[in-house]
Amino acid sequence: MVNIFAWNCQGAGHDKFIAYLHSFFVPTRPDIVIIVEPRISGRVAQQVISRMGFDGLLMVDAVGFSGGIWVLWNNQDLKVTRLDAWEQMVHFRCWRRSTANEEVVVSAVYGSPDAAKRQELWTKLMPWLPQLPNRGYLLGTLTRYWGLMTGGEEWLFRKRELGLFDRVSMRVVCMRWVSRVRGSPGSEETSLRD
Repeated sequence: MVNIFAWNCQGAGHDKFIAYLHSFFVPTRPDIVIIVEPRISGRVAQQVISRMGFDGLLMVDAVGFSGGIWVLWNNQDLKVTRLDAWEQMVHFRCWRRSTANEEVVVSAVYGSPDAAKRQELWTKLMPWLPQLPNRGYLLGTLTRYWGLMTGGEEWLFRKRELGLFDRVSMRVVCMRWVSRVRGSPGSEETSLRD
């Protein structure tokens, strides 16, 4: 089994980003870390990534100050192969070399708040989705609008049509994060500003 940690950090340029990210690693011990919406790219992104301590990287740069996806890993027993990438998606397969028959297919996504771009994402994802129910995951942010995540028409249609479901392991979720989010609709993730 491969342990994957995915986080929509909404900005990886903050001084405390790496320390904050590493605070999640103690309870989760991830094999693969997916960072969605780092909002930095180019040389700045490479500097942050080099300080994170990972050997492997699949990356889609942010467009301006929006989006971006990083897939990072640091396990010599782990093999990760890029299948497809686009500005809102990195699609890859991974497995442990010691158990090659337990391959997992993952689509790491950043769903733009722009409806036209989000529709493009669904179009790009459709060929890959049949692989996901049996041996894969769709991780990341499908949309940033709280209404769609909690019952908007587009999300519900796609969710039913594709047989998707939400799964959050509460043992992994930091209670500090839960208490902050609980009282603030519209806030999906905690901010690094505090």
